[in-house]
Amino acid sequence: MFIAEAALLQAVRDKIVTDLALDDMQCQVEMDGMLPDYAPKLFIAVSPGGVGPGPRHKSSGGAIDILIGVKVTVYNRVAEVARDKRRSTFIQLLSGLAPTLERVTRLLDYDYAVLADALTLIADELGGGSAAIEANETGKFLEPFRQFNPELSARMVFRDPYDAANMAGPPADPIVAVARSVTFTGARYMQVRATWAPS
Repeated sequence: MFIAEAALLQAVRDKIVTDLALDDMQCQVEMDGMLPDYAPKLFIAVSPGGVGPGPRHKSSGGAIDILIGVKVTVYNRVAEVARDKRRSTFIQLLSGLAPTLERVTRLLDYDYAVLADALTLIADELGGGSAAIEANETGKFLEPFRQFNPELSARMVFRDPYDAANMAGPPADPIVAVARSVTFTGARYMQVRATWAPS
């Protein structure tokens, strides 16, 4: 089941990169969904959005039924904005977030292709000697993301106050980016329950 989550995260990342014509540095799977230091002006972080039992998990002893969520966070760096313009940064760059968030949401909501891509990633690893991956051989994604939950508002991302690189000289503008997340939920994965021993 967690193999399915990892495969779905990678499939979501690959779909965003391909369909939005991004380079590899602009979109990555980030465990905590945070903005990495190497991020360019536009950066999209794909991170786990939760895993839980599906509607048939309790009632069936022969199947594993889970629902998987994926969180997508779009960042726009604001390093080039002067400190005296900080109060209008949110308004200026919100319009820059909106089109990207719109495209990402339309790409993933009710999309079956990303589920097929996740299964392909698992199939590509079968036969590699991992009992955990082989236990997912019978797995299928039955339902796509059926719901999306955006953050209520875009938010400012602040520089780490303990960053040693910023200790010398006058303090810089603490705002480094504007961000907003959308969490996609309801992707349903089922597999025949199998017993396996760690490889």
